[in-house]
Amino acid sequence: MPNDAFISYSRQDAAWAQKLEAGLRQRGFSVFLDSARLAGGEDWEDALLDNLVDSKNLILLWTERNAKSSNWVNQEAYGFRVLMFKGQQKTVPEHRQILQVCLDGRNSVFSRFQTIDDLNDGQQFSRGADGVDVNRWTAVLDKLAAAMRLDDQGPVIPHVILASTREQMNDIGRDASPLGALSFGGLLDKLGLTESQLAKCYGDNRWEWRPFGFDRDIFTLLSELRWELLAAGAPPFRWRPVADTFWEGLPNNPTVKEIARQLARQASVIVVDALSLYDPVVLGRFTSLTDCLYNKLSCMMVLAPFTHVQHSTLRDAIGQIAQEMYNRFYGPEFDETRVLRASCSALISDEPDIRRLLTATLRQSRQDNPQWWASVETPR
Repeated sequence: MPNDAFISYSRQDAAWAQKLEAGLRQRGFSVFLDSARLAGGEDWEDALLDNLVDSKNLILLWTERNAKSSNWVNQEAYGFRVLMFKGQQKTVPEHRQILQVCLDGRNSVFSRFQTIDDLNDGQQFSRGADGVDVNRWTAVLDKLAAAMRLDDQGPVIPHVILASTREQMNDIGRDASPLGALSFGGLLDKLGLTESQLAKCYGDNRWEWRPFGFDRDIFTLLSELRWELLAAGAPPFRWRPVADTFWEGLPNNPTVKEIARQLARQASVIVVDALSLYDPVVLGRFTSLTDCLYNKLSCMMVLAPFTHVQHSTLRDAIGQIAQEMYNRFYGPEFDETRVLRASCSALISDEPDIRRLLTATLRQSRQDNPQWWASVETPR
């Protein structure tokens, strides 16, 4: 069976290559990595040509100070370029490509091939493979997965991140008290959180929100959980963020209403930052998605900002702000026409509960739409 990828690297960059191999294998790819960087006297063609021939993609791990002067990297890159033009041979995979992952600088010779600059742009090389920013690293792995086309299998499941940006969070006054809930300042005091601690949880974009006090943002967390589910045997699927137009204008404008209707009729995932419910923009969008609570294909979860906070205090505040969700989640169900059907939780403080809810949503969706899932699934 052909390799999905052959990693070409300098011996001095071995830690990065090994980290890349592990990340791609976790995502289901078959990867060839010559971790020993063959002994100097061993013939290059005899040792590596077979694996180059059997590889669909060459991932060039580029550094100005190491890969540029490496005979191994130059020979592997040249050999693979030759093979790219031999697609008529039956033993050679037809669709080959070179993917350049830049750690330090860029190889101009390969500028016409797809180049992934996240690590170079973020000056991550000096931090070492063990110290790399996890969000930038996940972005690299996701881009490689998409480029190698294993990632375009399965249906698209939209997700909504109901979280504030750092700027919006800073604009919430301490006296803010939506729907009579405990004031924002009072809640932070009871939770033992300072504004400076809170600021570290948010970024310039909503998907940069970091729940549970983690280094990973919500985008990275969902990406990692998706790959865990796929590795555990979940049917192939892809995430798709909700359109930016969802955040434009008032919550009752036609575009928001239409997106909300679509999400209430299909498999969807809605992730809510508990503290962002004090942001009137986020609260308005949360309210517009109320019907998703009654869609058994929806997954709605409210996440805690940190794992160590007093959950009872935070839960009481959520109970005031998100009353319909809270009351139907924790209270008795007597209205048969409005029974909460979504996979949801009014407060989550760790990854296992997220994984459990996502698993329940996927199972329900596949059970209710077997023909649709079968029509979009393709063998790996």
